[in-house]
Formats: sequence, C-alpha cells, structure tokens
Amino acid sequence: MRTRLKWLSLVLAVIFVIILVLKAGDLLTSKTLTPKVLIITMFQNPPDASPGEARTWLEQDKLDYKLEIPGSFSPVYYNRQKDQALVITGMGKANATATLMALGLSDKLDLRKTYFIVAGIAGTPPKKATIGTVAWAQWVVDTDLAHEIDLRLLPQGWQYPYFHLGASQPWAPGWTTGTEVYQLNPKLQDIAYQLTRNLQLADSLKAQEYRKLYPYPAAQQAPKVVKGDSVTSDTYWHGTLFSDWATWWVQKFTNGQGSYYMTAMEDNAILTALHRLAAAGKIDADRIMVLRAAANFDQTYPLGSDVVSLNADTGGYLIAVHNAYLVGSTMVKHIISHWSEFK
Repeated sequence: MRTRLKWLSLVLAVIFVIILVLKAGDLLTSKTLTPKVLIITMFQNPPDASPGEARTWLEQDKLDYKLEIPGSFSPVYYNRQKDQALVITGMGKANATATLMALGLSDKLDLRKTYFIVAGIAGTPPKKATIGTVAWAQWVVDTDLAHEIDLRLLPQGWQYPYFHLGASQPWAPGWTTGTEVYQLNPKLQDIAYQLTRNLQLADSLKAQEYRKLYPYPAAQQAPKVVKGDSVTSDTYWHGTLFSDWATWWVQKFTNGQGSYYMTAMEDNAILTALHRLAAAGKIDADRIMVLRAAANFDQTYPLGSDVVSLNADTGGYLIAVHNAYLVGSTMVKHIISHWSEFK
C-alpha cells in the first residue's frame, strides 16, 4: 500500500511540474516554428514601469510561449494558434543587428514566408506630423554614415556639418558602405496604409496642450496614419538644425522620392540584417514593413529650449505605444486572416 501511495505521489508531482511549465509558457514543441508574422520591437520596460514597445503586443495578442534563441536579446514570444511571433532587439544598431541575425540563422525558426513588421516609437518634425501620428515607411535612411566637420568652421555656403562620405562638398560623388538606404516594398506599404489610414488613433489632453506650442498646421492636428520615411542614428539627436539636415539627407539619398517623417535608432541595422538573410535565402526582403509612432517632436518650439523639450513630458509616449500596436496589429490580423493570399 505504501509503495502504491509513493508511486502515486511521484506521478502527481511529475504532472504538477509539467502543468507549471506549460502554464509558464516556456515549453514549445521541438518542431521548427514558421511564424506568419514577426513583430520587431526594440525595448521593454520593467513590469512595474510604463509599458515599452513590446508589452501591449505580448498581452493583447497572447504571445504566451517563449523560445530561447542563442544570441538574441530576448526570447521569441509566440502564439501557436495564430503563428504570430515577437522579438525585442534591444536598443541601438548593434543590438538590433545581432538579434535579427541570431533569429535568421537559427535552426529553430523558418522565416522564409514570414512577414516582418518593425513597430516602434519615434520623434517627428513638427512641420510634417504630430505627436501620436503613425507612419508607414518606404525608405529607411542612415544618418550616422557621414563625414563631420566642426560646426564652427563650416566653409562658406555650407548649411550642415555632416556631408557625404568621400566627398569634399556637401553632396558629391564619394563612397558608400551599402547600408545607407533601403527601399521597402511600395505595394506592401500601400496595402498597410490603405488598411489602416482611417483608424481612430489614441490621443491625450496633455499631447493636445503640448502641440499648441508649435505654430505649424501639421503639429496641431490630431494624430493619423501617414506614409512617411524614417532615419536611423545611434545618436538621439534633437534640434532644428538636425531635423532640417535629416530632411535634406533623405531627399538626397532617395533622389527626391523619400520624405523624412520619423526618427529611429535601429531601422537601418534591422534592414541590413534582414537583407543579408534574404541574400542567404533565409527570408523574403519584399515582406518587410516599418512603422513608427511619434512620441515627441524632434525639436523645440519657437523660443523654447532644445534641452528642455528633449526631456519634456509631451503626453505622447503612451499614445505612441498604443497607436503603434493599434496600427501594426490591424495589419497583422489582416495578413493572418488572409493567409491564402499572403503566403
């Protein structure tokens, strides 16, 4: 009798452990995962702080299962019923590149038919958009890869201290690294924009009051979904000079086709990793989307202080996090529910 009770206790203990592991979401089948959509976020705040870019996705889309990938900043969070996944890259170019390469080269994932959506927050120029606005990008342009000279010693006629690599003029034939500019699939961008352009985006009273400091029609309007391109820099710059330069830089690198709307710290790094993986046959580069939601303006208001506005509570952070999810998840649901068309 004692032996039976002992074995029964042991069996119950094993069952209890299995239930705990399953409930924690840490056990996935050994089968290679083939997500239909992979959301790429850049940071997540601690549980007791304001939500980062990832938390709303994890909670609302029930991405309960975790798959550890060696070399990745975070696990891959997964919903097995939807075949939907999310990763947190870590902030900045180095983290972003390393994480995406780790995922793409892992034998635990098959990403050849996966759609990728970069969904993060950003800054925006007040003459183009407002706090809470979400932009789908077609062009992603790096602003770190440039020559720089002392701003106090600018040659006559020069507007900016940054100029084309290998050139002796602001824009002249020089050399490139091959990662300065990426064009995303314009047809996919248009599908995403048309699907989400009429969404009612979140706003806040604080953001509405803060907008009034900026005497530009675009800055004072309610947030909306637009088509607009992003620039990437590891430096979190702020100010009119930088904003005007970024506008000029995007125009030059895209031959006048692009329009700077959103700042970012990771997008070119993510695109570089994904394009390397595409060249290796690991992913399809035509299935990449980038959206950024404005949490702040990229410069101060007239007669204001850039130092003050850089750290100002604009009322835009939480609405940007929410709107990035609202817009991005609308596209995710559309892809999954119309998989026969998108696969």
